[in-house]
Amino acid sequence: LRGQYRVDAELRAQRGTRVLDVLAGPRFAVRTTDFLDGGVVAQPARWSGAAGAAAAATATPGAEPGEAAGMVGVQIEATSACNLTCPHCYIFNYDRPVEERNLSWETFTAAVAGAPRPWHADLGGWGEPLLNRAIYDMVRWLRDRGTPGVIFSTNAALLTEDAARRLIEAGLTDLNVSIDSAAEPTHERLREGSNLATVKRNLRRLSDLKRALGVRHPRVQTSFVLSRENVDELPAFVEMTADLGLDEVVVRNLIPMKTEEIGDVMYSGFYAGAAPDAARRDRRVREAREIAWERGVVLFFLGPLTIDGPLDRCFCNALDSPFVNAAGEVSPCCFLGHPLNRVMRDGSVVNHGVVSFGNVRKAPLHEIWRSPDFALFRRRHAEGTAPQCRDCPALYLFRR
Repeated sequence: LRGQYRVDAELRAQRGTRVLDVLAGPRFAVRTTDFLDGGVVAQPARWSGAAGAAAAATATPGAEPGEAAGMVGVQIEATSACNLTCPHCYIFNYDRPVEERNLSWETFTAAVAGAPRPWHADLGGWGEPLLNRAIYDMVRWLRDRGTPGVIFSTNAALLTEDAARRLIEAGLTDLNVSIDSAAEPTHERLREGSNLATVKRNLRRLSDLKRALGVRHPRVQTSFVLSRENVDELPAFVEMTADLGLDEVVVRNLIPMKTEEIGDVMYSGFYAGAAPDAARRDRRVREAREIAWERGVVLFFLGPLTIDGPLDRCFCNALDSPFVNAAGEVSPCCFLGHPLNRVMRDGSVVNHGVVSFGNVRKAPLHEIWRSPDFALFRRRHAEGTAPQCRDCPALYLFRR
């Protein structure tokens, strides 16, 4: 996979391998779910379609309750608090106050006890995981028990040398860093409370530390939420990622939290009121791809720039990977794990509140997962009839 190969239809069709990258460069050709120290861990086939949902809902429990019930991953929110106040962040678009809290060790172990060998574990949510001092022990706990992929997202403001070293030692496999801009003024508007120079210094130190220790983990991915304000900076963002010695750039579509934010999106075909400058956007995308190829950085887009219809599967993996918020509530996904406002395709603002099927402090995760109500939700989700998911932007704007 580190050779110079092109991604083709045959490779995309391989069962158990999810190819996300469409740019084959000199350093990486494709990206799979788990790419650990140069080796690939292929995932089992995921549940898909109505038949898959039925199978996931009725699977017989065995010695490994998480896998046996169709659960191949889990997202556990390490904290609901954040050290930044980014204007587009979901945290500031709840319809009611949410208590900021760190995930307790007891809640964490209760959550993972229901999925003793998940194929992947995401310790992120809507907060900054490095605010939870137990994050290193959580990563180590999962890795020591055989979880191939452990990931979380960070703003890197708190990624000190000590934090970087402890994450490497704990065995973190993937780190997603939300930066959104290569220009300090834009970065500090979009990432309010952050300082780009500090973030870059922290990431450069992480790269240097990995090199000094002779390790490849964690693979570091920079995140760029594409919007009208930063579209012209995409090529420079790829260049900055390469300069810092990092691995990947992921470009994400912006999900508006307020109707007035529809004008900020750079994709077309979803919101009737959106009129992005497609020529300008496509020019910057071409420039970014060329730089990525030359610099050996993987560049991929987490969603289409022209929306034709819903994607093949939900970005949130609602059929096989539940979300556990910092309070222990179990939801189908992170969007339904908090009282979040979402602007739907017709421009209406929808909030389903917290959709919870139980709390891991009161019942094991695998029992909650296999409960009749949660099984019915998954069946309806696969059929496209779950009311909480109908026309959700995540079905159109992000792909797994």
